[in-house]
Amino acid sequence: MDAGCLPRRALGDLGEEIAERFLALKGLTILARKLRIAQKEIDLLARDGDCLVFVEVRLRRGDRYGTALASLGPRKQQHLRAALREAVLRRGWRGAYRLDLITLDLDRARERLLLEHYRGL
Repeated sequence: MDAGCLPRRALGDLGEEIAERFLALKGLTILARKLRIAQKEIDLLARDGDCLVFVEVRLRRGDRYGTALASLGPRKQQHLRAALREAVLRRGWRGAYRLDLITLDLDRARERLLLEHYRGL
């Protein structure tokens, strides 16, 4: 299937699936997908040893509107941090936690997908 032809939601789901598999290969345990916290969504919740990891996945096809990394502006980061704090409080988590970012840039001309993992935003 050509990922460049997928509808936006399906492409986002595919990006999250790729990110989930990537994290699992790195030894993280996936605990939840599309975690809803007070009208905000955290794409993936994982565990890395004793650390709870909240993961935002950003995917862009082409660079017409910038890269996947550039799509995570200050306002979105604020929303993510607020959701992360709320999730930690709701779960009663007392251990270490962090926010990671996985970016996926789809270059349709070269038929390549570039994945980057940013730990601890």
